Amino acid sequence: MNKENLFLSFSQLDQKLLEESEHYGEIKMKKKKIQYIKRTVIAVAAVLAIFVMVPNISPTAAMAMEKIPVLGALVKAVTFRDYSQEQDNVSIDLEVPHVEPEESTDAEMEAAANINVDIDRIANELIEEYQHTLEEEDPHLAITMNYETLVSTDKYFTLKLNCFEARGSGYEWNKFYTIDCATGKQLLLKDLFKDGADYITPISENIIEQMREQMKDEESGKIYFVDTDIEADNFKQIAADQNFYINEDNQLVIAFDEYEVAPGYMGAVEFVIPGEVTGPIMK
Repeated sequence: MNKENLFLSFSQLDQKLLEESEHYGEIKMKKKKIQYIKRTVIAVAAVLAIFVMVPNISPTAAMAMEKIPVLGALVKAVTFRDYSQEQDNVSIDLEVPHVEPEESTDAEMEAAANINVDIDRIANELIEEYQHTLEEEDPHLAITMNYETLVSTDKYFTLKLNCFEARGSGYEWNKFYTIDCATGKQLLLKDLFKDGADYITPISENIIEQMREQMKDEESGKIYFVDTDIEADNFKQIAADQNFYINEDNQLVIAFDEYEVAPGYMGAVEFVIPGEVTGPIMK
């Protein structure tokens, strides 16, 4: 099989994703009385779509698709496809999930569609990076992506994408998707707080306090980009759309990628925000 047949063209993939999005739109128009039949049809169609869309599924794909961790009362995650290639000093190994709602409300289907489109976007960008690297004169690259269930409660679930890229040195970055199980909607950080509330300032100030406190313990070896001589490098505040999740103790956790607020050896770091900080401004 030649190289062209091994790789799914991005124009074809974009068309399939468009068709998938239209499929979600059709689902939303179905009446409630056929929900059970509809979910069955969707499940069968999804499995068939995998083999049509992804001719390069690895031999372990059948086993991978059996890994269906239940993420919450309303949603589950399935391994939608595997993408694994290696050539010279360039390799890629992706485990690409999709989320599927157990119910079929408009909110649940919309959240699932938005999350799945974003996950596919990330996977496609990584595949494109792999393919472009193969064209370099002396290519070196290793890319991996997998996923895990961080939280599965009656209130929230969070799906986490774990991504790693190595070109001499490694870079770890992650993406978090949180759904409110009560509404079936995907949550952004701002959605947790009262309208108009300044959540960025108190959360950022608390993170800086935690950084300073952790660095007092010299034996811990922890270093953060705070109070350094280079003002421009110092962490000042979180982004409005900062990575986050709600842990099983109902506490807000703010997550940073590797190198974002600390040296590379610290990896991707997280900070649990105390309830007294967020309580007064949360919905």
